[in-house]
Amino acid sequence: MGLAVNSPQIMADHIGAELNFAALLEENIRLGDENFPEAARKFRRNHLERWIPQFNTHLENGADCCFYRALALDTRNFLERGYT
Repeated sequence: MGLAVNSPQIMADHIGAELNFAALLEENIRLGDENFPEAARKFRRNHLERWIPQFNTHLENGADCCFYRALALDTRNFLERGYT
């Protein structure tokens, strides 16, 4: 899609970078760009749905702080409702 992580401290598969990309896709869909819905579906299906559900489960079960449990729940809801 022509994007790159601009900081060497952020890994390309970091959850923050990936959710930021998903938000960018969603914003372009809302703006009516017809090229983005299929890209968003593929990104979600082929990447996010492969590892974030397990990540969320570990975060929810291992978090000592309600903030992180809530963050995992919000992320789960974002993926379940679909963003396309």
